[in-house]
Amino acid sequence: GQQLTLEIQVHSLKKPSEFKDIHLTWVEDHDKGMARASDEGKAAVLILYADWCGWCKRFINQTLADPRIKTIKDQFIWIKVNSAEDESLKALYQQEGYPMIVLYDRNGNMVDKSEGYKNADRFLRDLQLLKNENLAHAAE
Repeated sequence: GQQLTLEIQVHSLKKPSEFKDIHLTWVEDHDKGMARASDEGKAAVLILYADWCGWCKRFINQTLADPRIKTIKDQFIWIKVNSAEDESLKALYQQEGYPMIVLYDRNGNMVDKSEGYKNADRFLRDLQLLKNENLAHAAE
């Protein structure tokens, strides 16, 4: 019964086809990716996946291909590791399902860890929270 007022600000308009040649740059080694995030002072997105996992493929090939994610891709270090082949990471993160998505702030602190598929809308909310976490740390 309440009236809502929304304020929308459009920064730019682009066709989705303009994003087809933009891809995430992956670091496919856990330790190297975390070191790079530390060196560059960036937040990290770690994806633990398995080649045989359909939900992993869908997340990587569809969710992460969303133009809204591609527009903010340079704000993060993207780490992708096949934890089905690297049992030590599976144990380290206590992974039980695929994919596992682990978010680290720019100081290397784990902010979120979740298992299972996420669509682009949900994952964008997670990335926005991570960006806000980084802004909070920067203000301290």
